[in-house]
Amino acid sequence: MQFLGLIWSRKFVPAAILGVAALSIVLVWVSYAVETANDRKRALGAAEIRLEGVAQALAEQVERTLSGLNIASLYLRHAWRHNHDQFGTVVDALRPAAAPAAELNVMVNDADGWMEFSTYPEPSAPVNFSERQHFLIQKNSSDDQLFVSQPVLGKLSNRLMIPNSRKLLDAQGRFAGIVVVAIPADSLFSLEPHLNLGARGAATLIGMDRVVRAAAANTPGTAPEPGTATSPDRPYFQAPDGVFQAVGSVDKADRLFAFRRLKEFPLVMVVSDTVADIEATTLPHRRELAVFALSVSTAVAVFALMLAHFVHTLSARNRALDAKSEELSQSNAELEQFAYVASHDLREPLRMISSFLTLLEKKIGAGLDQDGRDYLNFARDGAVRMDRLVLDLLEYSRIGRGRRPNAVVDLGAAMDEVRANLAAAISESGGKVEVLGRLPTVAGNAHELTRLLQNLVSNGLKYHTPGQAPHVSVSAARDGEYWMLSVADNGIGIAPEHHERVFGIFQRLHSRDRYEGTGIGLAVCKKVVERHGGRIEVLSGEGQGAVFRFTLPA
Repeated sequence: MQFLGLIWSRKFVPAAILGVAALSIVLVWVSYAVETANDRKRALGAAEIRLEGVAQALAEQVERTLSGLNIASLYLRHAWRHNHDQFGTVVDALRPAAAPAAELNVMVNDADGWMEFSTYPEPSAPVNFSERQHFLIQKNSSDDQLFVSQPVLGKLSNRLMIPNSRKLLDAQGRFAGIVVVAIPADSLFSLEPHLNLGARGAATLIGMDRVVRAAAANTPGTAPEPGTATSPDRPYFQAPDGVFQAVGSVDKADRLFAFRRLKEFPLVMVVSDTVADIEATTLPHRRELAVFALSVSTAVAVFALMLAHFVHTLSARNRALDAKSEELSQSNAELEQFAYVASHDLREPLRMISSFLTLLEKKIGAGLDQDGRDYLNFARDGAVRMDRLVLDLLEYSRIGRGRRPNAVVDLGAAMDEVRANLAAAISESGGKVEVLGRLPTVAGNAHELTRLLQNLVSNGLKYHTPGQAPHVSVSAARDGEYWMLSVADNGIGIAPEHHERVFGIFQRLHSRDRYEGTGIGLAVCKKVVERHGGRIEVLSGEGQGAVFRFTLPA
């Protein structure tokens, strides 16, 4: 049995420790992968909302432009019928008002398509437009409405134009021609910087006949050209609005699309951004997570190696004691000293290791001898500390995530919760925690502000003068646009040269032998206060107690 215990201590325990550490590291990186995947999902969700807003804004912009052109066409038709001699003057007055941001041109064709009037320079020969789509639609349709034609190369302008036409009728109600208000295809809408569409974002106005009317892009070569046909299986031909992901027809990049149909015209506005650019916005946070995961993995690996080495060394010392009975007393003393040092310097704990060791004990504990069970208990106890350190690091890293806190927080209620949480510490120390006056209600995050007050009060209870009961008081006073809160104690105080240092992460002024802790508490306090738009400072001298003062917006 002793021989089996020896084999267990020399081989299995170190291997088990390293195995648990490896599993812990795997879990850390699995968590990293899950969190980065969630980051991408959140980024895509935010992009969907952003693109839907851009699609709506551009659809409304086009709707306003076309509505202006529609009114202009009605007015021009009336002027052609009833004020024919002054029609040119009417056109000159109307052009700046109908589409201020676009180069607008007006043309009138007779029933056979011959041009009767135009704002273009007079051509050298008569020009006929009877083969144009907008002319044929108006001639053969019984509807009396504005028709937004497919982009065409102008016979007179030699530019890609969008003819917007309305039919003319004679006194007997017969087709007498059309009035055309044409604008360049690139003037129908524009991508303004405030739309925040993205470096490779694009917007396209498409008719329900699947032909592109106009397009704009922040990067050339990412949007289809006006006049080209689009695929009939796109969702925007089946639904009035929505979001979908597909491959771009031009750049072949994976894109996120949002679309919205116009209310009064058979057109749909489609905007898109590349999935790669959207996911790139999560890169800084992914880097932070990678650094954190690497730090935790390194800590776990170092702790496991040191613990395994300790178990191996302890086993070797036990064998030496059995072989050299004459050195028994001296060896025992050395082992006690080694265990003392190990208990203080080699404990870099982690909760996950403790959990796995507990599972390991449940699974194979019945087969262990007393030495084996002692080793597992030692490893689990050491893991508790690192678990607390990791939890504090997680608490520190989570502060400031998401939107700025703006919930209504009653600091008086928060202090009630703090006193309830610290009831055991107050009772054990024989101390007193009191609130002087009424604490204010502020805008913030209730959990973070409660943690802030609890850290400061807990420090006041912990760092008290030996032989003297701790006394902590909390008060508040208005200071202009801020509330100034103070947490005062009668403890051991802080030397002036350490006033800035104590707010740094992992900064400890005392050894763990005297005061337990991770050195993160005041760093958390500073981050919470600054996240809420305030500042924190300490007024203290060594042996004179301490007053921590911080401000919060009123």
